[in-house]
Amino acid sequence: MSDYRRKRELYEKQQGRVRKGIGVAIALHGGGFTGAGEDNMGTTAKVSFDGEKFRIYTSSTEIGQGSSTVLPMIAAESLGVSPEDVIYTVPDTSKVPNTGPTVASRTTMYAGKAVRDACENIKKELFSWCSNMKLPENVKTAEIAKLYLRDHKSLDAFGVNNFTDNSIWDEEKFEGNAYRGYAWIASVVEAEVDLDTYEASARNVYAAAEVGRIINPVQARGQITGGLLQSIGWTHTEDIRIDESGRYTSSHMNSYLVPTSMDAPEWNIELLEDPCPEGCFGSKGMGELPMDVGAPAFTAAIENAAHVPCSSIPVTGEKLFDLLEKNKKEMTGGAK
Repeated sequence: MSDYRRKRELYEKQQGRVRKGIGVAIALHGGGFTGAGEDNMGTTAKVSFDGEKFRIYTSSTEIGQGSSTVLPMIAAESLGVSPEDVIYTVPDTSKVPNTGPTVASRTTMYAGKAVRDACENIKKELFSWCSNMKLPENVKTAEIAKLYLRDHKSLDAFGVNNFTDNSIWDEEKFEGNAYRGYAWIASVVEAEVDLDTYEASARNVYAAAEVGRIINPVQARGQITGGLLQSIGWTHTEDIRIDESGRYTSSHMNSYLVPTSMDAPEWNIELLEDPCPEGCFGSKGMGELPMDVGAPAFTAAIENAAHVPCSSIPVTGEKLFDLLEKNKKEMTGGAK
């Protein structure tokens, strides 16, 4: 996608003030908690029918990763209804079961599996109840649910995240597979470095990510680009400093510079699928995956452009200046 090898050689030979560079990084990231963490989590979801719509109850909070869209999609697919017939209930600890925390790239993969199990239990209850009834062919689940509520006060079911194999991790020996599924990513960053102003900026970013079964392609692509933009920000502009008293000096947004739309590069994203048997519909966690590659790819691009080693981030203008000055002194044998 990026024509990496040809560009790498081409950029090595550059001269002039503004130079281009290109860098690559590859990574994997496990979904969910490490070792026996998910086995012991007790991830539980609840699904109910309110007379018109199905409602999802989980402790998986919407923080921008898309759970309020993906979980209803999972429920709709499992129940055989449209996504419009499913409501994502904003988590309230007085109403929802413990689905585990909203962390560790686990919501779609594992909370989604509990939602799917709850939906399957709803269907089992409904079809067991109406097995001796003469219903029209292709009758919808929601219509059966409405009939069910004529004879019952409520219709709800719980679901849990069950695994097909519970022997992957030995808690006593601390041995085994650390995760039940890994997502993978390769990313290339093309950067531009100004050797007069010591500014580095990402111009083009390429990424190929394998994230298991993709539940929502639009949101998956957005997750990758959003995570990469975050990692680009902490690579060259987001600088946290602490003064002698232990206070943060970058305590406001005018001194801690997060990337804006003006800092966003051109995106080139490819999504690949290799379903994971333990994830919901074969999905894998992907929330943290793009954060793993942005910094190493970006710093490699700066090295390629400026010919100085970057072993830490953020590569601010001040740091790049110091690196170039140090390199100049080494080239001249320490002479000023």
